[in-house]
Amino acid sequence: MSDLNDIRLQMKAYRQGLSETEILQFSSEIEKRVYEEIKKYPDYKTVLCFYPLESEVNLLTLYEKLLKENYFLYFPKTYQHEIMFYHVDSMRDFKSGAFQIMEPYDTRDKNLYLKEPGFCIVPGLAFTTSMHRIGYGGGFYDRFLRSKSLIKLGVCFDDQVIDFFPKDHDVDMDAVITEKSIYKKN
Repeated sequence: MSDLNDIRLQMKAYRQGLSETEILQFSSEIEKRVYEEIKKYPDYKTVLCFYPLESEVNLLTLYEKLLKENYFLYFPKTYQHEIMFYHVDSMRDFKSGAFQIMEPYDTRDKNLYLKEPGFCIVPGLAFTTSMHRIGYGGGFYDRFLRSKSLIKLGVCFDDQVIDFFPKDHDVDMDAVITEKSIYKKN
């Protein structure tokens, strides 16, 4: 597979073909693996998250757990050409925003993620075992992550791990986590 747009279409079709039960079952396994990775770094209490859209990996249960364990969670709000992350205190602190993606209510500067060390859980349409990612084509995460020193955890379903050649501007992940495996840089 070489054309990124073809891959995007194939991966969207794959995810849309999953049942709600499969999505929740696979997501539950991914949650466990993400949690294990986060717990390996007890000093890192900041986690940049994403709110699942349609057939994406659903980690809402994990986010609730992390909030109860006093982690600082941040969720994205999309602007014209950039994405910014804002702190939330509860999984009820959301409203529907751009592209019908749930976004934090309170987007004042005091809640903005700046640069504290931690994790960024990154969605994607496809990943490789070499940590490359194909997103939705807007480049939001690539632009944001390029200047941040976060541990980047790509999450997807196992059948979304395929071979492709990344673009030069794509930011690689530190790990890719599926319901069956955790892939890491060598």
